[in-house]
Amino acid sequence: MFPSEVESVLRTHENIAEASVFSIVNNGVDICGCGWIIFKDKTIKTTVEELQAMCGKRVLEHVKFVDDYPTNENGKVVKLEMARLYRQELNL
Repeated sequence: MFPSEVESVLRTHENIAEASVFSIVNNGVDICGCGWIIFKDKTIKTTVEELQAMCGKRVLEHVKFVDDYPTNENGKVVKLEMARLYRQELNL
């Protein structure tokens, strides 16, 4: 699946306002699918496992729940910055 396809699947979830999916390289070889999710309602409990079941665990190995995304001066989401931040957070 392409990231845009995974995002489309995730957006079908009733509690997801936005989904951004990107890849990171792990150990210089493996490519891991990552998703940053913004919820409509944070009081509704949605689990990583539930979202992985929607897309497949291998497709979406890492999931992070966030309030917003890094954007450029035009307001466009910067997935390269998301990948850099997440690699740093995961110590990859």
